[in-house]
Amino acid sequence: MSKYEFELEKMKIQLQFEKEEKERHLQFEREKEEREKQERMHEKELQFELEKLKLGKSTKENPVPSPVKSEFDAAKNIRLVPKFQEKSVDKYFPHFEKIAANLKWPRDFWPTLLQSVLIGKAAEVYSALSIAESSDYDKVKDTILRAYQLVPEALKGHLN
Repeated sequence: MSKYEFELEKMKIQLQFEKEEKERHLQFEREKEEREKQERMHEKELQFELEKLKLGKSTKENPVPSPVKSEFDAAKNIRLVPKFQEKSVDKYFPHFEKIAANLKWPRDFWPTLLQSVLIGKAAEVYSALSIAESSDYDKVKDTILRAYQLVPEALKGHLN
């Protein structure tokens, strides 16, 4: 190998080394950029979670009334509805209304709670009502009372 070939080989090796060094440096920069990007994303996620927690806390402290969601849970209160007695329908409704008022049940839920205990003719009459009528407590009450007043056995019970 001549001196010229040696220098040429040396330059090739030097260029190869510099090329690899640049590639390593570029790779390092790309990885660094990717880490920074991930850190920024993680920081944004943490900020988002923090905002959600703050909003959750503020809505618990200052609840905004929602027309869609009600605090009242009818299912939990059904067991408190007095049993319906076909023999004393006229006394049932004042009793039901007192309990509903004392327990502060929203009037919109009265028909739902009431229908859960209806039996016999009252259940049949309720089932025959339209959806709109069955949502109106006064309409449900009047319809049931009228149905029982038309039955002679119920009238006999009221007269005794």
